[in-house]
Amino acid sequence: WVRASDVLSALVLRCEQHLPLCHPTTLCAMLDLAGALTESDRVEIATSVLGKVIDMLSSFLSDLESLFFDQCYARAFYEDNPNQVVFFDENVDAVSMMQAFTSNLRTNL
Repeated sequence: WVRASDVLSALVLRCEQHLPLCHPTTLCAMLDLAGALTESDRVEIATSVLGKVIDMLSSFLSDLESLFFDQCYARAFYEDNPNQVVFFDENVDAVSMMQAFTSNLRTNL
């Protein structure tokens, strides 16, 4: 398990360097790393890795939730307002982003 955790640590570092923040592949690699660390009796480090996963996922979901409700609010209050000062990129859809994320995460798990 020690060697497995070394390999998974290297994988997590590569993921963090080359993939977007909170990518499903990174999260899954971190979960695998936490499991390997736990099996090799390095529970304190595993707990730290799990905490980071929870923080990353929590932040990502919070950002998507904010985007979703901001878009809903803008549609409800500014759609027919000629004095509109708030604009959103119409190509960004919080629900589609969440669906894609969960689909990728499910595939990686």
